[in-house]
Amino acid sequence: MARNTQEIRAELDSAYKEQFELTDEQMTTILAKESKAGGWATWRGIFAMAAFTLELLFDRFVTLVTEMAKGVEYGNKKWWSSQILRFQYGDLLVETNGKFAYAAIDAEKQIISRCAFPEYDGLVLVKIAHLNGSNLEKISDAGQLAAIQSYIKTIKPAGIRHQLISANADKLAFSINIVYEGKLVEADLKTNVETTIKSFLNDLSLSDFDGLFRPNKLRDALEAIDGVLDVFIVSAQKQVAGSTTWQDVSLTANHSAVSGYFSFDLNTSVITYQPE
Repeated sequence: MARNTQEIRAELDSAYKEQFELTDEQMTTILAKESKAGGWATWRGIFAMAAFTLELLFDRFVTLVTEMAKGVEYGNKKWWSSQILRFQYGDLLVETNGKFAYAAIDAEKQIISRCAFPEYDGLVLVKIAHLNGSNLEKISDAGQLAAIQSYIKTIKPAGIRHQLISANADKLAFSINIVYEGKLVEADLKTNVETTIKSFLNDLSLSDFDGLFRPNKLRDALEAIDGVLDVFIVSAQKQVAGSTTWQDVSLTANHSAVSGYFSFDLNTSVITYQPE
């Protein structure tokens, strides 16, 4: 914080006294005899004002840099997300003063629709997916993936390791018992239940990419169907993209997807309906 001119003049007087090894009494006498227009008073005033002005400029500079730093998001998850979603396939980045950007924004070339950036032991997992209609899918084109890799290497912070993941949805299959009002047509209810499960997982993936699957939330969604009296999720299984095996999923825990999103495997699921 800048000193005022009075404080600066006092420090100059103190330095003057120390330099010439003057006593307090001698210094008081000198200052008392010094004219306001005298040499020491004049130069002391000029220097004090110059120092005060310089310190004010320093204060303003620090304030400006601090405000700029507050607005910088470089390297955090919000920054990663904004940069990855801006990727434009087929366009080259332009460097200006050390910053990379596209010469023109073209939404038609922005092929990444969802992304997430979990970090494990200093490795950033860059999970991405493309929106096809209302469904997410992996980016499988080798040329596109190579371009995305090159883009990430160009814009990412120095020293950061990353792994790009673009995979098919992790599959979920369930064993569920549905108790419903007997007046309902079971075939219609069956269609409604299957649609609800698909919509639940799809909405989860779209609204909270790489979010957690919560079995209790699925149960709530099924119990909200008109005519459904009770829902018992007996078991759940997950199959990671690229694997041929299924693994049991605990119904007392929340689960993430390696790909960042889930899909419903109806063929492996067993849903029974009990009228009441």
